[in-house]
Amino acid sequence: KVGLIKVLGNCTTQTNIILHETLLIPGQVFNSEKLEASETRLKNVGFFKNVNVYAVKSEGICGLGDNYRDVHIEVEETSTGHFGASFGFSTTESLFGSFSIAESNFNYKGFNRIFQDGYQALRGGGEYANFTATVGNKSRSYILSWTKPYFMDTEWSVGFDIENSSTRYITSDYDIDANGFTLHATNQLNPFLRLG
Repeated sequence: KVGLIKVLGNCTTQTNIILHETLLIPGQVFNSEKLEASETRLKNVGFFKNVNVYAVKSEGICGLGDNYRDVHIEVEETSTGHFGASFGFSTTESLFGSFSIAESNFNYKGFNRIFQDGYQALRGGGEYANFTATVGNKSRSYILSWTKPYFMDTEWSVGFDIENSSTRYITSDYDIDANGFTLHATNQLNPFLRLG
C-alpha cells in the first residue's frame, strides 16, 4: 500500500500544488503505473526543470511497516514567468506596439508579502496570470487574465478575463469603447470529458 508522500526540493511552489498532480493516495493499494503517470503529470505542468518520483520502503519512527511504500517526489524548479514586447507598422494603424507579461505559477496571496519578500512572493500558487497591452495611433486594448486550477482543493478550475479597448478605425471624430468581463469555470469529469 501507499505510505507517506514526501515532497522535496520545492522552494517556491506550494506542496499542495504538487500533490494535486499526484495520482497516488496514502492507504490505497500501490500502483506503479500511477507512480509513473504522476511523474509525467508533474513534468507537464511546466513548473519544474527535473522531476523524480520513486517509492522507498517505509522505515523509521513514522514508518508504517513492510506492506507500505513511501513515495518521494523530488523536484527542481524552473523559471515560469514570461515577458514579451513588440513594435510594428501597418497602413491602418501606422506605428503600434504591445507588451505582455505572464506568470504560469502565480500566487495572488503573495500581494500581502510583496514588500517583505519582493516579487518572489507572487510565485508558487499554481495560478496562471497574464496582462497584455496593445497601443497604436487608432486603437488600444488591455487584457487581464487569471485562472486558478484546483479551486479550493476541488477539481474545478476557475478564472476571469477583463478586457478594455478603444478604436478609431471608422473615423477620427469619435472612439468606440468596449469593456468586457468573462468568468469561466471548468471541471474534468473524466479523462475524456470536461464540463465548463
